[in-house]
Amino acid sequence: MVSFTAVQQPTCLAPGVPGQNLILAWRVAGSGEVELSADTPGVAGSLRRGLPDNGTLAIRFGCSGVPGGSETHVFDLYVGSGSGPTARVTVSAAIPGGPSTAATDATTTPTLTAFGDPSQSG
Repeated sequence: MVSFTAVQQPTCLAPGVPGQNLILAWRVAGSGEVELSADTPGVAGSLRRGLPDNGTLAIRFGCSGVPGGSETHVFDLYVGSGSGPTARVTVSAAIPGGPSTAATDATTTPTLTAFGDPSQSG
């Protein structure tokens, strides 16, 4: 079983000014090696290798972009010696300052995509 989620959403205070960090959490059972990649499809461990079966990782968004835009990153969790990611989370943070951006629009809900055997995701 694999669980992979964003437990804290990132925020941006202004272009180039990060607010709160993104916090990713995962829980896997009987996995072997756990690796995390960011924005590099098919490249296991581009962000971190040798992670524990259960853990969290705080990640600061750069908040690059134009006012009113957003910054998006895709995180892949690799478990064991499989050739592809086991789960994926896509997270976006709004860049405040545009004419239609309100302070309450600072984050969006992440999406979770599980790969491989459906009995191995959750």
